[in-house]
Amino acid sequence: PDPERCKFLVDRLKRTVVLNGNGTNAELLREENIAGTDVFLAPTSDEEDNILSALLAQESGAAGVMAVVNNPRYAALASAIGVDAIIRPNQAAVSAILHFIRKGKVLAVTTVGEEAAEVLEVVALETSELVGKPLRDVDFSDVVVGAIVRGDEVIIPGGDHVIEIGDHVVVFALRSAIPKLERQMMVQLRYF
Repeated sequence: PDPERCKFLVDRLKRTVVLNGNGTNAELLREENIAGTDVFLAPTSDEEDNILSALLAQESGAAGVMAVVNNPRYAALASAIGVDAIIRPNQAAVSAILHFIRKGKVLAVTTVGEEAAEVLEVVALETSELVGKPLRDVDFSDVVVGAIVRGDEVIIPGGDHVIEIGDHVVVFALRSAIPKLERQMMVQLRYF
């Protein structure tokens, strides 16, 4: 709805149509051929309007719809009622910070469940306690290994799988389990 913000976006986004108006205005969306769009994004500061306009765009034929929503309850609701993707800037900021403070070789991290748990993608280092033994023998508590990525292969692991040096490992962990998981992923002092 803010003309200055629209101008700012138009100057920076290429191959993007930026609409100046209210996203909950069905007539505006029809006039702009919303049915012919690949993706509709509702990025205003009004979360309720973002959800409603995304749903309206979806109903009007947009192939995919996204809404910027920070409130976790609204995010869960919007997802449940059909918004294809929820963008949570606060969660993105938390994830970026966690990426830098987590120990070990962490490639990506995101929080889930109102930050009660984390999903981490880590690289298995030569000296990590996770390498070279069946997963059933690794002392995990409140941690689940969701996937092992080895080259181009994605493995959904069971207890017999062994993490190898250089594997990318996706783990789900309760926040309370993170310190122990970090110790298991780090370079061990006996290596030096």
